[in-house]
Amino acid sequence: MSSKYLSTIYIIICLLLSGCGMRDHSVKNVTTALQNEEETSDPNKMTEDLKERETSNAVQPFFVKREDEYPRGIQISDQTFDVELKPFGEVTFASYAPDTWDNDYADAVFLVEQNGDILSQLPAAFENNIGTESFHSVDAVSFLDYNGDGFDDIIIILSYILDNGQSTLHNVVRYYSGAENGIFTYEQEMSESGSSALADITIASAKDFIGYKRLPYDDTPADKTNIYNDVLAQYQDMVLNDFYRSLIDSDKYDSSFGDAIGSEIRHFEQDIYYALYDIDGNGIMELIIAGGENRHANPDHSPWNYDLYGYDGTNVVHIFSDMEFGYRTNFSLYENGVIKVFYSNSAAESGIDFYKIGDDGFTPEKIDSFAVVGRLEGENPVFAYSQNGNEITENEYNENIQNYEITLAKKLDWILIQ
Repeated sequence: MSSKYLSTIYIIICLLLSGCGMRDHSVKNVTTALQNEEETSDPNKMTEDLKERETSNAVQPFFVKREDEYPRGIQISDQTFDVELKPFGEVTFASYAPDTWDNDYADAVFLVEQNGDILSQLPAAFENNIGTESFHSVDAVSFLDYNGDGFDDIIIILSYILDNGQSTLHNVVRYYSGAENGIFTYEQEMSESGSSALADITIASAKDFIGYKRLPYDDTPADKTNIYNDVLAQYQDMVLNDFYRSLIDSDKYDSSFGDAIGSEIRHFEQDIYYALYDIDGNGIMELIIAGGENRHANPDHSPWNYDLYGYDGTNVVHIFSDMEFGYRTNFSLYENGVIKVFYSNSAAESGIDFYKIGDDGFTPEKIDSFAVVGRLEGENPVFAYSQNGNEITENEYNENIQNYEITLAKKLDWILIQ
């Protein structure tokens, strides 16, 4: 009998001996093993594969496919995200419930995946990923560079069931630092200290515990988009804390919001998006904050634009003062640096102003103004139209506004804040 068939029989025996732990994956694994045995018996095929792997590794050494080290259960969809992580690029961060088939105290599993391949796995907090309490849920995940080394780190909040006979839940925080090779390190001491010290464990409090502050502005990258990190962090905290709804009847409610968050957007819990766009063409991006107006907004449908931020050379500033136009305000961007602001003072009065950003890069300069005022004459509504205070016809009103509404050549890239 040839060595090839002896080897095949040996693989089958090994797989059958371990079959009790394989469950529904056993047939797939046997088939894969036999296919691999056939493929590796061809020396030319082995040489080609080796060259291909060496070439791939030389270009992207940390993109080597890895095997998951621990059994895992079903994917936790609401804590699985498509994100851009340094050094990987665009990947899927996937959270998995534990596989408790062999042990009730098995823990959750976290993988960095790309096109179905595993690029990295977060290390277990316990030996063999077996803890001392029953897993309950993954409550929150945050991606950030908390140690400032240029590679993304991860904070995870989890819940466990205390083994006290009362099914009491408690939270823990875990910190994982990333590295250039794509391998994460579990920060055990910092995680255990944070879990013990924090009375209310949230992403916001976990960041505060380690004194995390966004990196200060520097001259890179050229578009200076990193100057808005603090503002985006405030919106992220608002989203992660459900718009602080639990504090709405508390004296702490208003002070919970970051000072950069506008008054109107905080009153309606919804999906929050941001986009960066160089409105005035001076090489510095402006930050646009928008709301989906519902929990499942599609960013391909233009969200409601709530706020606009610029940079004055030292600080991030609101292009328009908070509540400058009252409630029910929206703005839109058009070609040639035009900003259209729509506002409504009442059901009978509304206005549209057009602005451009001044030479200083942050002061709005009004270039035109339109208004509509309605009234009833008997039972019939009558509307009066004006431009810069001068009465015009309805057709003139519509045509003059349309002259400014030239669609942006480049569509805004809306990114969900989460």
